[in-house]
Amino acid sequence: MRTLILAISLLLAGTAYSAPQTDPDAEREALANGVVDMLAKSETARAASSIHYPAAYSQAEREKDVASVAESLDFLIERFGTLIEFEKRRTPIDFYSAEVSGGTVEYWASLSPLDTIDFVYSAEFSKSGSGVIILSLFRRPSFTGPQVFRLGFGLPLSRPGAKAFIIDATVDMLKSMELSLPPNIRELIESSIQVERFETNEEH
Repeated sequence: MRTLILAISLLLAGTAYSAPQTDPDAEREALANGVVDMLAKSETARAASSIHYPAAYSQAEREKDVASVAESLDFLIERFGTLIEFEKRRTPIDFYSAEVSGGTVEYWASLSPLDTIDFVYSAEFSKSGSGVIILSLFRRPSFTGPQVFRLGFGLPLSRPGAKAFIIDATVDMLKSMELSLPPNIRELIESSIQVERFETNEEH
């Protein structure tokens, strides 16, 4: 697991019917809202199932990756606290985040370049207080509808200690997954973590 996904026409009795056109923006927002609502209810297995996974996965591979993502979401909820309330954010914010996704680095590299759109929610956590939830969605002709690329929990840059909190959460989450990690994993995370900036829901 790592970092983590199109028009139907029908012909009936000689007459072609086009499927009702859907609003891409509304479709993406409905998906994002649904996943965050699952997190608010601590339905991590359902939220994990909503993330994109490689189509080439066998059923066993998919189930294993979904379970791994669900465990990571459980860890983040334990660390940040339960999601008490959330609201789609419409104003800019700078933040750090700890994120999860399905698939492998090699899989996502095979889809590059990937045009994504971010949905960021102002969130109130029972332990860490004010923060954000971020989902990055993408579309691709070979996949049906919008897909969730990544899902993360974050803290605003303005919060004292936000960077250290996210680094600790990320390192501890990786260790909880019983992965084979390099001994300098903390240094690697510290050197790679960057401030994320949310401005508008525009594809990038």
